Amino acid sequence: PEAARYLERGRSGIKEQHDFRFRRKDGAELWTMASSTPLFDGAGLFVGGLAMLIDITERRQSEEALRKSEDRWRTYIEEANDLIFILNESGRMVSVNKATCETTGYAVDELLGRTPTEFVIPEHRAVAAAGMQGRLAGVPIEQVDLDILSKDGRRVSLEIRGRTLYDGGHVSGAFEIARDITDRKRAEEELAKTQERLRHVLSFSPAIIYLLQINDEKFTPEWVSESLTRLTGHEPCEALAEGWWLDHIHPEDRERVLAELPRLLTGDRLDLEYRFQHKDGGYLWLHNESRLLRDQSGKPVEVVGSWVDVTERREAEVALRDSEERFRTLVSSMDDMVFTVDLQQRHTGAFGHWIDRFGLERRDLIGRTASEIFGVKAALVHEQAYARALAGEQVIYEWSMAADGETRHFQTSLSPIRDQSGKVTGLVGVGRDSTERKRAGEALLESEERYRELVENARDIIYSHDLKGNYTSVNKAGEQITGYTREEVLKMNLAQTVAPEYLERARQMIANKLAGQKETVYDLEIIAKDAHRIKVEVNTRLVYEDDVPVGIQGIARDVTERKRAEEALRDSQERFRRYFELGLIGMSITSPTRGYLEVNDHLCEMLGCERSELLNKTWSEFTHPDDLAANVVNFNLVLAGKLDGYTLEKRFIRKDGQVIHANISVKCVRCADGSVDYFVALTQDITERKEAERALRESQAHLQAILDNCPAMIFLKDPAGHYLQVNPQFERTFNLTSEQILRRTDAEIFSPELAAAFRATDRKALEAGGALEFEESAIYAGNTHTYLVHKFPLQDSSGNVYAMGGISTDITARKRVEDDLRKQKEILQKIFDHIPIMIALFDEEGRFKLVNREWERTLGWSLEEIETQTQDIFAELYPDPHVRKEVLSFIAEPNAEWADFKTRVKDGHIIDTSWANVYLSDGTNLGIGRDISERKRADDLLRRQTAQLAALHEIGLEISAESELARVLDVAARRAAELLNAKHCSVYIRDREQAELNLVASLDRDLIGLRVKEGEG
Repeated sequence: PEAARYLERGRSGIKEQHDFRFRRKDGAELWTMASSTPLFDGAGLFVGGLAMLIDITERRQSEEALRKSEDRWRTYIEEANDLIFILNESGRMVSVNKATCETTGYAVDELLGRTPTEFVIPEHRAVAAAGMQGRLAGVPIEQVDLDILSKDGRRVSLEIRGRTLYDGGHVSGAFEIARDITDRKRAEEELAKTQERLRHVLSFSPAIIYLLQINDEKFTPEWVSESLTRLTGHEPCEALAEGWWLDHIHPEDRERVLAELPRLLTGDRLDLEYRFQHKDGGYLWLHNESRLLRDQSGKPVEVVGSWVDVTERREAEVALRDSEERFRTLVSSMDDMVFTVDLQQRHTGAFGHWIDRFGLERRDLIGRTASEIFGVKAALVHEQAYARALAGEQVIYEWSMAADGETRHFQTSLSPIRDQSGKVTGLVGVGRDSTERKRAGEALLESEERYRELVENARDIIYSHDLKGNYTSVNKAGEQITGYTREEVLKMNLAQTVAPEYLERARQMIANKLAGQKETVYDLEIIAKDAHRIKVEVNTRLVYEDDVPVGIQGIARDVTERKRAEEALRDSQERFRRYFELGLIGMSITSPTRGYLEVNDHLCEMLGCERSELLNKTWSEFTHPDDLAANVVNFNLVLAGKLDGYTLEKRFIRKDGQVIHANISVKCVRCADGSVDYFVALTQDITERKEAERALRESQAHLQAILDNCPAMIFLKDPAGHYLQVNPQFERTFNLTSEQILRRTDAEIFSPELAAAFRATDRKALEAGGALEFEESAIYAGNTHTYLVHKFPLQDSSGNVYAMGGISTDITARKRVEDDLRKQKEILQKIFDHIPIMIALFDEEGRFKLVNREWERTLGWSLEEIETQTQDIFAELYPDPHVRKEVLSFIAEPNAEWADFKTRVKDGHIIDTSWANVYLSDGTNLGIGRDISERKRADDLLRRQTAQLAALHEIGLEISAESELARVLDVAARRAAELLNAKHCSVYIRDREQAELNLVASLDRDLIGLRVKEGEG
């Protein structure tokens, strides 16, 4: 149909040029370019046409292949997930794909003509500009990470790679590919923050955190926190050496620790305390808490643990136990009744043989008041004495009770117990069975002799002195205790035996007695003959003569041992109190009914309460509801006598509602009957540790999520090449499980050639000491894949390489695209170089940028010669100024129509050319031309032949009109032949204008009308 229309338009006198397909005789199709000129007779009627056909089959096939290639290329670019844009030589975008528009939020027309740096955030703009300028200068630029702002203000992180585009050896622009890595950047930033927080927590934690790998039930140290140096003096790298830990455990603890280790593999948890050698040679106590981690199959793989320095606690516990043991030994060996009472007048301690002697049990006394022990009426004397002592007095009182069918008499001395501030916190009492003394007194009334005997045999010092202090009597005990003889004493004054610092007090007590004070029991120290001091408890009374006081009679009891016991008790209690209030850890004493009896400041701070508030509450009220049941179970086991203590982690709810985590260690103190007297609880706030553990778990979960979902293969090897960790993508890529990969080398997994290549790049990365990038190939799913691999060494704090990491991205598709681009470029270059059409590329000022070989072959000028030509090349091609102006005007106005010009080639001869001019989007001008000299000559020949035919037609008409002349000429030809005796004779008319001979008569009728050139026929 197209050919028919072509012929129809030819009949209408239209000159055209079209491409048509023809079918050859053998059935093959070929493309031809047809240029036609219609022919008309003198009357203007169409009589035929002249057509010139050129075989352009190869050109059309090349054009079709190029079109398909460009379609595939454009489809790939348009549908790619990455941002793809092309820059011209000035750095402005001339092409963008759909992903670029979707990511930035801008439409195509909003992007074209603008530079990429316009969208880059200010702080990255300098880097972006430098990269673009380098690319457009032909300088290879590595990958660049930049942040841009989308149209809606959203910040997008991009990973940009590109390549410089060349045209005829000159930079014509750049091809850029950008990948949206916003999510990856955010994940990296969050991971960095988490890791920094974790590093900070681990660096400043009072505990040492460590990680062990388990291989065939063998523990191998993998990592230890930097706090190791602060606590033990050892560097973390030392701790990773084999046998280091065991070598530094105290020899006496080593066997016990080793015996406990297997419990970790069965119970998944192990708590130990042992002595560990400091780098300076000394030992410290460590609390070692270990947790076992298992893989999905239940196999032990790692141990995470912590060391806490508990040296001070252990030393304090030992000192406290020693002190308490000494105190208990001392008071338990006494015949006197020794007991302690708290502020509520409840007995908190009872010591001495008297408990057994009277058939009592400690549980009958501990925690009970006097009224609960003796009954309300009998307890009155005790409660009054206790009240006075708790008010700060030294009290001595006597009381009696029925025992074993008889009345027993007792004398009790009460002393207040004070804290460091002087506040009374309880009292200590020392009671003595005075029944015998009472009976002796009664007997003394009956008999002075018996009285004297009693005095003389009394264990206490019994003496008398006048009101000036001169001794008038002393018993044997006075001699025995002081070392002075009776004679020596009777020559001495009070001031000579009483220690100087107590002398004023003794005189004041005498004055008080003279003033009418009934009881004058007081403590003082006297100096024995050998100068040692004796602590005595003195009780005095006035001696009257005729109702006039004339002297003092006194009893001085040697209370040195008792005082020592009291001081030891106070020292023990003071040490316990100092430890209690030291504030290193929360401490409390609680009752079997869960109430707080005593608490220290640290526990108050932990629970956010005042001391008075806590003493009115139970620990159950502060325990988190979800942890209360487990606590109560252990508590009840202790009450039942099945445990003496327990340790557990639980949560407390502070007064302000905040939840804290704590590690509590509870021990009970039992009464003689085995019942619980009270509990001592140590409470350590581990909230920060729990938060660190949670942050660590979250960080590990984030890292694991990245590893699990990353499309790239990620792996970790030790320096010897054994795989330590791989992500799921690695397993999927090589169709292997982690069991088939981990702890194996490349040589055990891959082919020898592939393993050798991998190991070679490993060594390069390790030797470089920094990250390197390689391209590696591997067989995957039966096909060879190319990977871009980043390998980097991992170093410890000492700079020692302990592993090598790698990230491998499959770039097979990209490589294929690159190969396709290269092949397409080669094809385009071949077409450009070999197409039989002249192609020239020049800018808006008419400066030539590129010419192809056909241009050079036809016109004789190469691009290098044009660029070095001092004269304008257009002046060379078109010497005529008018023609040159016409050519430049034609160039200035792009037109797809063809225009013919006579062009001078380099050797000076003129050829006919036809040109079409097309503007490209980057402002350059594309000129396409053909040498039409042959076509012009054919056109001229056709034109001349047509004119000759027309002339012959006219002559024929004239001759036909002049038939007589024709007859005459015919006769003339025959007569001439006869006269000349010739076989052939013709008559012609000479056409001077055309230099032709026109035969008008001949013996051969077929020659009439023939026109021949002069000299040719």
